[in-house]
Amino acid sequence: MNNTNKRCSKCPIAEIERSAIAMEQERYRQLLDEAFSSEIDDEILEIVSQDGHPFMQLINEFLRLDGTEIAEEIAVAIRKSYAEFIDFVDHHREIHEARLQTLVTGCEGPLCMRAKKAGRVVTVTVCNSPSMYDGHTESETVHIQRDREMS
Repeated sequence: MNNTNKRCSKCPIAEIERSAIAMEQERYRQLLDEAFSSEIDDEILEIVSQDGHPFMQLINEFLRLDGTEIAEEIAVAIRKSYAEFIDFVDHHREIHEARLQTLVTGCEGPLCMRAKKAGRVVTVTVCNSPSMYDGHTESETVHIQRDREMS
């Protein structure tokens, strides 16, 4: 959990942002592992070592490269693609971190409302961040807890 504001730990909107940050961080780690995996090299070498593979015939005919050169070029191209995607994922993580920082700055914590009716107690928690719009009606994520009233 981001420790920028402990009062916002139960805020439903801040929780969405924290969850998105965690997902982006996990995807970032996965992509790094995949990008530097020896499996990429192994798979490429398997293809380029196959005599008569249509891909290799085409490459040899037009580029006049041997199998090792082709494997190296392909590996570089794949890893460049991974690097671009890693940058994309990291950019989205930064967006979620900025949104979370905006939400928690100056926030006194979420607003909880409780009502009782027909033997049921309903508690609703909404974001009370100063960055949320006043005087504006909108749909947003809230946390709702429904319980039976204890006699």
